[in-house]
Amino acid sequence: MLKKTSKGFTLVELLVVIAIIGILIGLLLPAVQAAREAARRMQCMNNLKQCVLAMQNYQDAHKVFPVGSWCGGGGWEDHTWAVPLLPFIEQGTLYSKIPKPNYVAWESNNSPIFSGLRIGTYSCPSDTENWRKNDSEGWALHNYVVCVGNVGTAVGAQGIANDNSGWRKSLTYGSRTVWGKEAIFCQSGERASKDYGSGIKYKCQKIASIKDGLSNTMSMSEVVTVNIDDDRNHAGKCDERGNLWYCYGSVYSAFFAPNSSELDYVCSDPGNTVDAEYAPGTDAALDHTRIITARSNHSGGVNVGMGDGSVRFVSSTIDLNVWGAMATSNGREAVSNSDL
Repeated sequence: MLKKTSKGFTLVELLVVIAIIGILIGLLLPAVQAAREAARRMQCMNNLKQCVLAMQNYQDAHKVFPVGSWCGGGGWEDHTWAVPLLPFIEQGTLYSKIPKPNYVAWESNNSPIFSGLRIGTYSCPSDTENWRKNDSEGWALHNYVVCVGNVGTAVGAQGIANDNSGWRKSLTYGSRTVWGKEAIFCQSGERASKDYGSGIKYKCQKIASIKDGLSNTMSMSEVVTVNIDDDRNHAGKCDERGNLWYCYGSVYSAFFAPNSSELDYVCSDPGNTVDAEYAPGTDAALDHTRIITARSNHSGGVNVGMGDGSVRFVSSTIDLNVWGAMATSNGREAVSNSDL
């Protein structure tokens, strides 16, 4: 009589199966991660689209674009574009809670309203949730910033243009000199009207003044934020990049290419380097100029919102002259999609 025996896997066969499964998982994970990042990039484009369309709606309501940022030395003089845009991104309730008539977020009386608040429409899903210096105020950092030109923003009277608009005349970096031109948005230290919440008209751009055309002129792009724990030197005491409620954190310029390995110049106190590989910076100014570069966590480039409300993905390898031309509103340069 034959005895039945049940045949199982040998140890070698089991190890082979496990190895095959491991290889398949290893092949699948990058594809899954790529698909997730593609979805995040599309969500980022959608968020940015909402912002640039809100800019259009603001302009329709007030006949001017909002000031990019206004650094007046503290108190009611400090504004950014991010506050008056709130009603146009369905944040009217938040906007109505701000007690000051000038609608300044960076104000001690208003900080409880903004402390701990991170607005999804102003945030890229590919970036981590970071906070300003990990301080007790808990100011959340965001990702979308407005373009203030092809040079940078002046620190003090030394670099401000004759009309006090905040556009530098020129900036030299090594052997390279760039002549500044107007952008859709400006940054200034001049005293502003207290009627900012209702749409001030002083030094703001109108559509008619944008000679290059809205479809050729950048309105907004991205920055990546650096938490002080991400800074291996823990030296970024002036790093306000992405702090939309503060005048120096809400803008970018096109002096360097997107995702450049060059340092951002984030303050005016030389000596402290922000040691974050993905967003290098220094607590210093370059010839009295702050330079914040467009950066993202998307592979190969950054999302850019144009003045007409469209959104494009711009390669990190874009020609620097083309990138600078896109940042200006009155340079008379011609930019086509093939240049991006």
